[in-house]
Amino acid sequence: MIDETAVVRSYSERSIEFQILTSGACDACEIREHCYRNDGLLSVPRDRLSNPYHVDMVSGMRIGLRIANTSMLGVTGIVYGIPLAVFIIGLFVGYEMIFTRSTEILRALSSFVLAISATFGVGFVISRFDGKVAANLRYDVHPSDA
Repeated sequence: MIDETAVVRSYSERSIEFQILTSGACDACEIREHCYRNDGLLSVPRDRLSNPYHVDMVSGMRIGLRIANTSMLGVTGIVYGIPLAVFIIGLFVGYEMIFTRSTEILRALSSFVLAISATFGVGFVISRFDGKVAANLRYDVHPSDA
């Protein structure tokens, strides 16, 4: 779960625009382009916004904004674990099964190229999956702790 402090900047019938205040973690985050762009301005469509605490959202109001349906462990496993596993499997398959008749140096290099190619392929698939996940993010508004 990602939890930030934000200020309501503007609102319309279709969306609400927030200014994210706590940006320290965002500077180091690899997925910041999905939630912290344009100097912290975030426009959230009303259909992806939940307000269970019935927080008044008027301009200038400080609120808490939570992305509830995101597991950082799950995201990390997908982004780092799957490519690592594919790379290792590609090395093994290339070295032990595909390039067994090559010389040692060619066998190692060919296996490495196969592993890198497979990793780029799975990276493309993950980036497509990422676009679908980003389109389904849900935001919860809650009273600000700060």
